Amino acid sequence: MDNNYFAQGQFIIESEYPEWENMHHIMTRSFTETIDYPDRTQSNVDINNISLGYENWVLEKVQAQNIPVESIKADQSWYINYKPYGYQGIHNHTNEKDLISTVMYFENKKEEDMFTQDGCLVTMMAHPNTNIEFHEFPPSPGKTIIMNGNVSHATYPYKHERKCLVINYKAQWRKHEPISTEV
Repeated sequence: MDNNYFAQGQFIIESEYPEWENMHHIMTRSFTETIDYPDRTQSNVDINNISLGYENWVLEKVQAQNIPVESIKADQSWYINYKPYGYQGIHNHTNEKDLISTVMYFENKKEEDMFTQDGCLVTMMAHPNTNIEFHEFPPSPGKTIIMNGNVSHATYPYKHERKCLVINYKAQWRKHEPISTEV
């Protein structure tokens, strides 16, 4: 069952991709460049190897929420292997117009974790009344978060290693039909 969250000009869809093991297998063999950071290793992924089945699944999830997206095309992808206590600061993916981003997890948190937020993706959506809506998404195998690129998000630190896959899609939005004035 999916969970969906909306704010003005923003959406988040929380779901589970059923073929996550195949996706993980293919993506970890498609690295084009790997960069080592103090808190993580980040590998760029060849977007030509992204499953068309996954792309169609993402599009179906978005369209099922009546979000007016006509099509999507993979634009960027990277695989992150977080080192112990690795995290991501608050950011969004607005470097390109009309992006839809997905984050897929590949493992569960370990049982002995001290805090429920450890390793969670946290999102922030602004509402016109100045309220900010926060959501936390704990990792589990296949859990996939689909959001438009302007959703601010971060990842809480976690004392163990963890892995995720990020894919940015360029979206083609449906054109609005002009309103007819004929009677």
